[in-house]
Amino acid sequence: MATPPSYTTTELIAQSKRIANVPLNDTTVTAVDILSFGDAELRTSILSQILSVQEGYYRTFKDIAVNATGRYSIPGRAIGMRVSDVQMVDGDSVWNLARIEPRQLSSATNPPTNTYAFYLEGNDIVTVPPLPSGVCRVYYYVRPGMLVATSSCGQILSIVGNDVTVSALPSGYAVATLVDFQQANPPFGILVVDAQILAVNTNTLTFTTVPTTLAVGDWICLAGTSCIPQLPAEFHPLLAQRIAVKILERQGYLSKMEAAQKKLLEMEKALLGILSPRAEGNAKKITPNRNLVSPSARGGRWFVS
Repeated sequence: MATPPSYTTTELIAQSKRIANVPLNDTTVTAVDILSFGDAELRTSILSQILSVQEGYYRTFKDIAVNATGRYSIPGRAIGMRVSDVQMVDGDSVWNLARIEPRQLSSATNPPTNTYAFYLEGNDIVTVPPLPSGVCRVYYYVRPGMLVATSSCGQILSIVGNDVTVSALPSGYAVATLVDFQQANPPFGILVVDAQILAVNTNTLTFTTVPTTLAVGDWICLAGTSCIPQLPAEFHPLLAQRIAVKILERQGYLSKMEAAQKKLLEMEKALLGILSPRAEGNAKKITPNRNLVSPSARGGRWFVS
């Protein structure tokens, strides 16, 4: 049986060294160095390139119970503390909130059209008027996990109900610890963020609930970390190439670094073309079934026409 491909940081480290022609047993550039290089490159240049195509990569949402103040914290995992959209969701009904500026508050406190709106204040979302019911759904782009060694995460061996057994339990995993469920294969999604460990029995962790999409071979990592670069699979070689450039720069091999940079530019040009469009063909037209999204309009749903 063929060995399945590996996308972990272990492979990333080895691939980066191969590109830079660094012997695998060389200690002048450590695994910690390589993961630090990779984390910086992923979170800056590569992430910016992927988000620039505006094709929904890393987009997710968080539902927050409504409160009387109308103030909600932007999720801490949001890239740049930015939000994409804000909605009020009550059962099957969805209201889209328009963004306003604070200077418009005098006319928005009791808006003539009764539309819901929001503005940003610091790292908070403030809705006007306060949402009366349901949840405030905040769409945002989730920050990729900080790259760590596979020894810092646990690979799943079995799932029985809400009990998950891993091959080895790293230090730092205890009751009340927050973890992320990480897919081992493309698209390397974070299935759940900030899941709390309820109990620990040797290598078995118990949770309140486990996603049905979690599979044997996936990983459990401390919240905000990942042993797999959370990038489209096609971008893993690009990340390794970027790391190789940093390695050559550190070692002072400037001519080799320039050659690696030239190859990097070729790879970037080729890869950006596969990011967009994510769906080919004619886009479907989406229309609301209400002219106004208002607190009195029940059933403000969206339909495909």
